[in-house]
Amino acid sequence: MQTFPKSIVKKAIESLKTNPTDVNTFKKYIEELNTYTINNLTSEKAAENFIGLINRLNGLNGLNKYNNTQKILMITKNSMNYSMMTLAYGLRTTMGSNFVDFPKIDSLYNKCQFNLHIEDNIAIDRDNIEYKIKNKYYDYIIFGPVGPDEEVTFDKFESIVHTVYKKTEIIYIFGGDRPFNISIKNIFNDYLQRYVNKGVCFVRELDDNTHYYHETTWDNYVTECVEKCNNNIKIAYSIIAAESTENRLT
Repeated sequence: MQTFPKSIVKKAIESLKTNPTDVNTFKKYIEELNTYTINNLTSEKAAENFIGLINRLNGLNGLNKYNNTQKILMITKNSMNYSMMTLAYGLRTTMGSNFVDFPKIDSLYNKCQFNLHIEDNIAIDRDNIEYKIKNKYYDYIIFGPVGPDEEVTFDKFESIVHTVYKKTEIIYIFGGDRPFNISIKNIFNDYLQRYVNKGVCFVRELDDNTHYYHETTWDNYVTECVEKCNNNIKIAYSIIAAESTENRLT
């Protein structure tokens, strides 16, 4: 939620609570949210931010700037998640053929996952990947998704990459929905630290504000989330019912 427009949403909610019949004011916030989303939250914008950050880490100046000659390789096991799909989509539309997904991420081109689809209409050179890595043909190497719930390893390519590329040129994309709590000792934190020592880590669910963490099975985590969500729904409906009764009485 780092780039989510929390202040706009907060103002919109406060406006709705204060005067729920003031449609024009609320519409203004909806338009503001739409503009913010287009300018800040698209896959293309996420890719620009990604490239800008990695470039800065490697001594290249300019936020959200990239050189058209830069080349990025994303090594996957065709085990996709939201973070990987949106980044791959953004990098393809931003960099064209200079972004290479290997092996080819089928679900990115066949409309099968996450409502993301890009036309498979440009030639992508996926040949001689190992040779190119050894000769540092690519500027940056992305591995992903990784994480305790992903069960994906990249033993062959990872060992080669680490002999050729600097730590700041190797990127790991952490998938999964469970939060990586970095404020308290836990297994997920230990797992993340192992990868931090190998490269730059992008973690979708990073928590440094609470003491919550979940270390048992994925099924247990999902069950816990469903129960919590259902409970919150019941609470919300009870609040709505109470307010409705109060309004009728007044």
